[in-house]
Amino acid sequence: AWSPAKAALVRDLFVKAAASIERGEARTLAADRRSVLIGRLGPVKAAALLERLPEAYVLACEVDEMIEHAALLDAARNGPVVRCEVSERDVVVTVVTADRPGLLATLAGAMAAAGLDVTEAGCFATADGLALDVFRASDPFGRAVEQPAVVEALVADVLSGAVDVGKRVAERRRAYAPRRGAPGTTSVTIAPDGSASDTVVEVHADDDVGLLARLAGTFAELGLDVRLAKVATLGTRVVDVFYVRTAAGTPVVDPLARERIRAAVAASVSSGDA
Repeated sequence: AWSPAKAALVRDLFVKAAASIERGEARTLAADRRSVLIGRLGPVKAAALLERLPEAYVLACEVDEMIEHAALLDAARNGPVVRCEVSERDVVVTVVTADRPGLLATLAGAMAAAGLDVTEAGCFATADGLALDVFRASDPFGRAVEQPAVVEALVADVLSGAVDVGKRVAERRRAYAPRRGAPGTTSVTIAPDGSASDTVVEVHADDDVGLLARLAGTFAELGLDVRLAKVATLGTRVVDVFYVRTAAGTPVVDPLARERIRAAVAASVSSGDA
């Protein structure tokens, strides 16, 4: 069962991983990946890829993923690109499209509409105005396993506006939202020592269809960019941890602003019960 000890463990894993990166303990890993990438792509193409993406990208992605991303970024010159890949462990949906406010909320809604439960979302903005968003998800209904092209088409239609993602998520929520008794407690905290470069927002709540999309939409309304989202689910409870920055690329340090974030996120969780 879910317990404060397990919740604390999840948080510690996320925060300690970020802290180790910031202390320089991952520099060797980053250097090794750059070296392998240069060997695979050549120095010119490898440099062109890494110069477009934030420094954290090389730590977040394996070399094979980077090579695939390079091809998808090239293909995105002709318009948005969506790739859905299925493995024994999970489903990975990669999206490359023009960056815009609220994009994570839109894509998280598309994942929910497709029947996928997101476990991790990596959001990377390129220097030339594109977004490279990578979602790892479980596939409880087997839809992506059976028809990955259908998932790709749905996400593309959501991006183009051909599908009303809010309506689709609401329909799925009515059909598949878990039945439970009394609601559990909601806790939203901002880790005081979570990261030197980001504001770390931790949400403990009942699991709910479309919750990630609602939370991402709240951050967009607050003018915050989500750099990384981690989702841990145990039974009917979730811990969502978000690494966010201001539009200027800085963490939120003002205590009043942090409290506004906390209150707005808590309200977003509660809005699902309306």
